[in-house]
Amino acid sequence: MLAVVFAEQCGAFEVRPVDILLAMRAGPSGVEAAIEAVETRWERWWAWLRGARAERWLGAAVVALAGFFVALLVCAAARRLWYPYDLEWIESGVLGSIARVAHGQPLYAKPSLDYVPYLYAPVYFYVCAWVTKLTGVSFAAPRLVSAGSTLATQALLLLYVRRETRSWLAGIAAAGIFASLYFFVDGWFDIGRVDSLFMLLFLLAIYCTRFEHPLLAAAVWVLAFQTKQSALPIAVPFLLLYWERRRPMRVVMALEAYAVLAWASIAWLSHSSDGWYRFYVFGTAKGLQVVARLAALYPEEMLLRPLGIVFVVVVAAALLTPVSLRSRRAVFYAVGSVVLYAAFWFVRAHHGAVTNAMMPVYLWTLLLFGMALARLIAAMKRGELCGAAWVNVLLIAVVFQMAAQIRGPGILIPTTVQRADREKFEEQIKAIPGEVYVVNHSWDAVMANKTAHAEGEAVGAMVDAGGPESAAFEQELHSAMMEHKFAAIALDAGYKEYAPWLTPEELAEYPVRVAAWGSENGRVMTSQPVEILLPCSAMASGLAARIAMPGSLPVSNCKE
Repeated sequence: MLAVVFAEQCGAFEVRPVDILLAMRAGPSGVEAAIEAVETRWERWWAWLRGARAERWLGAAVVALAGFFVALLVCAAARRLWYPYDLEWIESGVLGSIARVAHGQPLYAKPSLDYVPYLYAPVYFYVCAWVTKLTGVSFAAPRLVSAGSTLATQALLLLYVRRETRSWLAGIAAAGIFASLYFFVDGWFDIGRVDSLFMLLFLLAIYCTRFEHPLLAAAVWVLAFQTKQSALPIAVPFLLLYWERRRPMRVVMALEAYAVLAWASIAWLSHSSDGWYRFYVFGTAKGLQVVARLAALYPEEMLLRPLGIVFVVVVAAALLTPVSLRSRRAVFYAVGSVVLYAAFWFVRAHHGAVTNAMMPVYLWTLLLFGMALARLIAAMKRGELCGAAWVNVLLIAVVFQMAAQIRGPGILIPTTVQRADREKFEEQIKAIPGEVYVVNHSWDAVMANKTAHAEGEAVGAMVDAGGPESAAFEQELHSAMMEHKFAAIALDAGYKEYAPWLTPEELAEYPVRVAAWGSENGRVMTSQPVEILLPCSAMASGLAARIAMPGSLPVSNCKE
């Protein structure tokens, strides 16, 4: 119904090319008549736009689109929840870490061929390990935590904006646009990784800093930090915003509580893990390299591309509505903006940072947007800015911002063919006697009743950090490869770039290559195994031929 009304009003302003040609052929009088017709139609359109009915319809459109995107997220997440294979390559190692915690094994341990922890802080893994009591040890546990965290984040964003502005519409618009980014971030909202839970705790920490007691804010900031360590330095400038001339001890209380809680959590986790927590969470992160190209593309590609209209609204509100720079509220959001946009620019500049690293910035931007939208609408209705008709122009812009993100959910949901490929790859691994090192998908080995080994991404981060621990691991790996401890190695495409720690000498011990099932059909996200490396004995025994796909022959570089 809304689309029909909108189309009717747009039709009232429509001037067809044939009308212009006919008017020109009729001479000056025809041109004058055409101009008059255009003016009449414009007046009809503008009159509709100024009416209360238009505002109701456009407000309903914003609410409807917000509900549509939330429903789309829920439906897609439900369809992906019980998919038994990884949707994104690091999901596999995350589930392996969760399984260790669920079975009472330490999350942080000495690096070995069997296990190398990721560089993430522990909260997400422990929450997911608890959820496995309900779901079993499967990808459903981390995906359920991530999807639930995302929905809770959207609800908190709505309520946050509502509290700041007293406008439900502004809160719904902010939450709806955030939900619409599901496709831009490649479905990351329900992926089994730490980012969605971190988003929830990050926004909750900001909310508590803005409205609640300093002790509560400090505790939530520590939880956010122990979910993803990038929050550790960000919390400090936010807690400094507790400063008040009349109550100076509030900022002291906030900083002291944060320092004590953060130090105590670090000390306890380091002690309980024999120091390995500190090694991974702080030591391996320093090995991440800065990529200048990523830093240069940050403003346009990561911010303006998905949220162009949002930024226009925020800037318009800052320029056109009066803001008192002495108010605590203005200082809070001004300082927060400088800190967060700079901090996540730095994060984005590092190797391995993709759209998931930007999700907290999108949250902050939409928080600013919700407040900006409410300020502009209020100023327009009071007659201080343009006029009431421009409220509807603003709502049309919001509708366009949301509608631009509409996609079909099928692009993020595994197909029947993709699932069949994964099952065939699992059969390939099962058919190989002995241990198989599936470098970036260790849970595939578990599904094939094999022993899981260290995830390639975790190994790469540790090796890049250097040090004696890294050297000892590389020596252990070298010995295992040269002695053929692994019966086979499954590698993704581009392994020379993502796994340079696999040396040519080591790979030369596995000169037989067999295409992995599904290598011609891409996975839903990131990468997948494309070939299985075998020793020369696999050719002589016929193993290479037995596991090869129909119509695909093994490629051998064995010397005669």
